[in-house]
Amino acid sequence: MQRRTTLSRAFKQIAREQARVAFEQNSRWHRGFIDLLDLDLLCLFSNHPWPSRREELRSLRRFLDLVGVPELAFATYPESGDKAGHSYAMLLGAAHYMHADVRWTINVAFAAACHAEGDPNSS
Repeated sequence: MQRRTTLSRAFKQIAREQARVAFEQNSRWHRGFIDLLDLDLLCLFSNHPWPSRREELRSLRRFLDLVGVPELAFATYPESGDKAGHSYAMLLGAAHYMHADVRWTINVAFAAACHAEGDPNSS
């Protein structure tokens, strides 16, 4: 049990750092992926705080559960201030050889959801 707690903390710290990176270095992209190959992890980030984000995350989590990709940690950045929560990072448990397939399926899911919601930034 202690090992799981230690891993959870480590994953949370990685997600926090990736959310910061998304906000500070990848802000020109609404969404993207960061391959953490040395850790066999994939990080999905978003810099797009549109009004339906909660629904987007619910749908994404249902989808990930359906395809068997575990969410290991989630974090937002900044943690405070007027831009609090602008960016998020979701750490996914996906072996490096699965990254391309997971990215593709998530992009298809986002495209379908954005067009259904009328998101003007979906193209």
